[in-house]
Amino acid sequence: MDPGRVSEYNSLLQDDLKLSDDVLISRCLKFGEVPRFVFIKSEELNTEDLDHAIASRNALKVISYAKSKSAVREDNYSHRVLQMVPSKTDFRTKFYFDFLSNHIAETIIDQLDQEILQKVSEFAVAHDGDDSGSTSVLRGKIYALLCHKWFSLPKQHNLVLCPLELKTVRFFRLTDIKAVENGVYYRPKSKTFGALDAFVFVDNACYDLQMTRNRDHGAPLNACIKWLEGVCIATDRLYFSFVVPNHLVHEFKKQSIGASSNSESKRPGPTAKVNQFITTLNAIGERGQYCNNPGLEDHVCRWSKW
Repeated sequence: MDPGRVSEYNSLLQDDLKLSDDVLISRCLKFGEVPRFVFIKSEELNTEDLDHAIASRNALKVISYAKSKSAVREDNYSHRVLQMVPSKTDFRTKFYFDFLSNHIAETIIDQLDQEILQKVSEFAVAHDGDDSGSTSVLRGKIYALLCHKWFSLPKQHNLVLCPLELKTVRFFRLTDIKAVENGVYYRPKSKTFGALDAFVFVDNACYDLQMTRNRDHGAPLNACIKWLEGVCIATDRLYFSFVVPNHLVHEFKKQSIGASSNSESKRPGPTAKVNQFITTLNAIGERGQYCNNPGLEDHVCRWSKW
């Protein structure tokens, strides 16, 4: 925000009502630079009206509203979400819509993201008993998506790898990562390098995650182990965990970890030192509800070693 704009805003107020620069900037970033929203009670920031306005419209409804080119009306609080920006060519009759702030835009998009997750989880539950194989790959990808979402949520882990929200880094190849950061959730954009869905580094240890709905899922980790040596992580500090739905925990056996997913390596070498675990995570509720906090349910997330 332009420092000159801060002074200009405060010049509108009497001396005893002026806000500090930090408070004024914070409110402008949250509500947008609209005086009637920014200059509210100095002692307490009331966001009830803004929260109501955001909850009443998801991103798709906002886009539909903008395409209709209707004027922003106040009877449904939409004036707290959108602003009408005059066109440079004809500022009297032409305009376009914009969100009042990035905070509002991000909140609405996140709301839409949750609605989409809800829909895909309902699909996964509806076809959970389908043994034909026609939907198994799709259901597996949905399960992995929900697991990624939950593992990166803040302060919702029964198994605590990092107490704060994890920063997510996406990559194409392991070799693209020259140096690793502690407490970062690394998630590949493709699986061309091997069986690995995500990994986290915590205190000089690497926690690898492989999400699966199959009872047998090997792990070709040779390429991963070679890369770990390059970033100075010992093989015995690699903790490989298979993340499975709760109903598979007693059927899922210790997997082969080597050059291929369907056979034991005759010379396992460093793979013999890999610590292998199983984690059960019900990312999908019984009625298709995406679990924002699965850790609150009984037996949702367990961590055990063979």
